[in-house]
Amino acid sequence: RDDVGLSGMRVVYYKAGDPDQKKAVLDVTPNALSADGTLEIPLASLKVEPHDIVVVIAQAVDNNTLDGRGLGNSEPLMIDVPDEPGAGGGGGGGGGQADKRINPLAIQKKIYRDTLMLSLGRGRTTAEDLARRQTENNKNMADMAEAAQEQDMLLAAQINAAQREGIAASKLLNTLAQQPGASAVKAADQEARVISALSLAARMMKNLKEQGEGRVEIEFSV
Repeated sequence: RDDVGLSGMRVVYYKAGDPDQKKAVLDVTPNALSADGTLEIPLASLKVEPHDIVVVIAQAVDNNTLDGRGLGNSEPLMIDVPDEPGAGGGGGGGGGQADKRINPLAIQKKIYRDTLMLSLGRGRTTAEDLARRQTENNKNMADMAEAAQEQDMLLAAQINAAQREGIAASKLLNTLAQQPGASAVKAADQEARVISALSLAARMMKNLKEQGEGRVEIEFSV
């Protein structure tokens, strides 16, 4: 809703970690104070795979011709691409002992969403807190990589790659914490690269299980 009226509305959607953003323009009644709409997103065009995340953000441009048109962003909708066709995303991975395992991918998704919210001006947490959480998850990834070395060196290498991306994200967030008012866009983009690397590791782990080549003690789940 906008008190001076809307001049346009669009939806931006993309796969986390992929710089190629798709945009769809929605019809808006000229000078309307509010608008809503529906959009069918062609996930195939994003070339998504299981464990990937698709981010959807609605954007509205107001009709303020005096001070300049303003851009408003919705809260990001994050869609987990399910492991199996028809399966729902966003749930946990089973019960019992599995629920007690540390899940770096699930933790990273929450960090990414909060960093993305911060970059959109809708943050409910601080860069300092995000940096702390990212540093903790970097340690989780290090533990997972060490455990994976006994199972598969390629998997361990991929988790280590994700951790390196996480370390880079921590540095950006620490810098952001020392610069109040600075943009969090670079930090959010880096967090997306962590997600992309961890998602690939999750697919590698699934393939290992299917091939009967063992498992690691700290699991991913969606």
